[in-house]
Amino acid sequence: MKKVLVFGMTDNPGGMESVIMNYYRHIDRSVLQFEFLCNTEKVAYEDEIRELGGVIHNICARSKNLKQYKHDMKDFFENNADKYCALWFNTCSLSNIDYLLYAKKYHIPKRIIHCHNAANGGDSFLRNILHKYHQRKVFKYATDFWTCNQDSDLWFFGKASKELPNYRVIYNAIDLDHFAPNDEVRKDYRRN
Repeated sequence: MKKVLVFGMTDNPGGMESVIMNYYRHIDRSVLQFEFLCNTEKVAYEDEIRELGGVIHNICARSKNLKQYKHDMKDFFENNADKYCALWFNTCSLSNIDYLLYAKKYHIPKRIIHCHNAANGGDSFLRNILHKYHQRKVFKYATDFWTCNQDSDLWFFGKASKELPNYRVIYNAIDLDHFAPNDEVRKDYRRN
């Protein structure tokens, strides 16, 4: 069985976490299994991840303790990188690309960066500067470049985004059955 290391799950069951889970629920987990690298103590969908056979690895967040974060990253990748065929790095900003750097340093062959938005207006001045700085460096570390729509690539990767090797638009996975018409639900709403 192949294993993919996934980064992007937080303690908030928001859009990015929902997309990751929608893919995870529908892959053939007898062939491919996800392991999650997380920098929050609690992880959205944690119980479901474990029920589906996923493993969660917790490390210190960079913003909480930089020294501990660096130690945890080095320790994790030194001891685990050889079991992964890929890193799937889900993010809304390039302010921190350390996961790609460590994945390359420890020889994870496929390193996917997946952008989940078209702009990140809520970021601080420093995070915006880091995003612009890492736009020029990300090409040295990632092997595959994914975006959630065609509007996000220019903001995320810059002018040459369409010419990137292994560039793909990966639309958000939505379980359509969840939104299918249901007569019982409709009747219940009308009664109330």
